[in-house]
Amino acid sequence: KKALESLPEAARAELMAATFVFEASPAEAKPIEVQMGCSGSKVRPEPTTPTGKPPFIQDLESPSLAEVNERHSVKDPAGSVDAEALTLRLLSSLKADGERAALPVIAHAERRPSGRRGLSRAALRGLRTFFEQHGALDKVMGDVCKAPGLAVSVCELTKSTGLSLAESLVLAAEAAGEDERSLVGQATVSEATSFFSYSWTGTKLRDMLDAVERALSNLEADGRARFVWIDMFCASQPLLAGLFRDPAITKESDPEGYLARKEDTDRIFDDAIDAVGEILFYMEPLAGAWAAPPHPFLLAEQGEPAAGWVRHGPAALTRAWCIFELAKALAKKCTLHVLLSPESVGLFEDKLRHDGGGWKWVGELLGGIDVKLAQISKVEDREYILGEVGKLEGGMGAINSTVMGALRGWMATEGKAMLGAMPSAERGTSTLLSNVANMLENGGRLDEGAELKREYLAARRSQYGPRHPNTLVALGSLAVNLFNQRKYAEAEPLFRESLEASREVSGNDDEHTQIDVGNLGEVL
Repeated sequence: KKALESLPEAARAELMAATFVFEASPAEAKPIEVQMGCSGSKVRPEPTTPTGKPPFIQDLESPSLAEVNERHSVKDPAGSVDAEALTLRLLSSLKADGERAALPVIAHAERRPSGRRGLSRAALRGLRTFFEQHGALDKVMGDVCKAPGLAVSVCELTKSTGLSLAESLVLAAEAAGEDERSLVGQATVSEATSFFSYSWTGTKLRDMLDAVERALSNLEADGRARFVWIDMFCASQPLLAGLFRDPAITKESDPEGYLARKEDTDRIFDDAIDAVGEILFYMEPLAGAWAAPPHPFLLAEQGEPAAGWVRHGPAALTRAWCIFELAKALAKKCTLHVLLSPESVGLFEDKLRHDGGGWKWVGELLGGIDVKLAQISKVEDREYILGEVGKLEGGMGAINSTVMGALRGWMATEGKAMLGAMPSAERGTSTLLSNVANMLENGGRLDEGAELKREYLAARRSQYGPRHPNTLVALGSLAVNLFNQRKYAEAEPLFRESLEASREVSGNDDEHTQIDVGNLGEVL
């Protein structure tokens, strides 16, 4: 009530567009006639939901699992087209709204929960079309947020609400008289199913939206609609950018006023991750060097980044928020999906198919993960992230290994999928088979690696014969794998065969022969 009274009269009237009043008796709940500020409607239609409750009130209640499953099923392509067009219309209405709110029009406690701001594939398509129409699709994320003079920046689009773009779409639908159930319940904004984690640094809006579209086109083949939580659209960028801050209002002088002017970062990311079952991790650029931004490290004791510092590989793996989001999602047992550009997919496949050291390249790529060198955009984020990291099992020390292990596992699984698609006549002696076997082994999946190494050895024996150097390398590799699994009875005959062959081919004094002697001695 205080927040409402503090608004200018025009802003109060707009907010009333989303306000419904009902008689006190639940048994005879009927809409009372109210003046709807923006839409001009005077009477809210009688409820038509199966429960007899008004649509808005029903949607606020926790749905049953069956209702959620029904809501998230992919059924109606035509409805998807309608939702895309609806999103485009609502964005246009937000752009046309010249009012600038003095404060967010809804207090934190009354806002739509963060976990219920997921955007559908159709909504994201509508966003893509809108930004493309206004020439903003190739802007980097920082400019998409608040570039000066950009009339369609997210901060400009949400200036009339001070809320997230997802929340603003809901309010715009209400003001326009759209059927909220088509917007909230199924088509555009709903319970988040997927959390999108990425780095703003160097990422263009086009690349980000295209990566999500490619991922959803595959994921939704299972018949389940996805609603994606993306910070750019699901968190209040005006609040995060400090556009409502007043130097005279401090945490000490006016705690309530101070909190009203900043995003609720204590809950917004937790609520989102609590809601989802999968994380979409945007790992671009997969390789290459790029200039590190002049942002502070997560750990203050690391000092300041050196001028002209160059970082390598995926930007998300250098950002504290991204590493934290991934670690937290993995701790919750969320399914990991890694998103790559077509160029990076091509690079990854080329390395595994044609480079015998492709598995080492993957190891080096992921070996650079170090949360101690992760950067943050705002110093004030440090306390929250470190506090949350401390709550995770193993704390700071476990994050690197957790994140690295998960990404290594994903890459190995992708390699196995590539191998499964290869004709059987080609795979036995392929570089891909060797790389995937070593990736699995390097990731601790020794038994899976051994299975592929047996296949590789059999193909080498058939192609080159039992004494060829390539065959002996494959023989020794399988023997070491079995030894590391403590399967000594299986490893011993392989080590004996390798030693016998080495003596025959290279003599007793050869380095490889001496290695084989040592390996056999270890087994015995």
